[in-house]
Amino acid sequence: MARNESLPALSEKGLLTPDNCVVTLIDPQPQMLFGVANFDRQAVINNNVALAKAARVFGVPVVLSSVETKGFSGNTWPQLLAAHGNPAPIERTSDIVRTHCGAYGVGVEYAYTMVHGAAPTKFPEYVIPSSVSHE
Repeated sequence: MARNESLPALSEKGLLTPDNCVVTLIDPQPQMLFGVANFDRQAVINNNVALAKAARVFGVPVVLSSVETKGFSGNTWPQLLAAHGNPAPIERTSDIVRTHCGAYGVGVEYAYTMVHGAAPTKFPEYVIPSSVSHE
């Protein structure tokens, strides 16, 4: 079977390499950590920082994202930023989050309206589908 040339090359034994993988760290911020109840919060920080340092040592690309840093979720953990050489995290949009992410989406809506003073999000009115004739 011929190898698909559009796929990244794998290591000799088919293992992950810095050329065919990425570490993604999503929302390592104070407000997100407050929601953790099933794991020791300090261990969450330590594990993320250790993963970040290991990725840097092995040259694995890292995507670091955050949401609502200026008003609700807070800045990315400084020890995590330091482990990466203090990059600027990717600030994601939350158009999608407010609509589809349940309680977290409601929290983001709260931040926009109560912290930033923005108008509430306007959703399209639900339209009841017309009945279909089965003739």
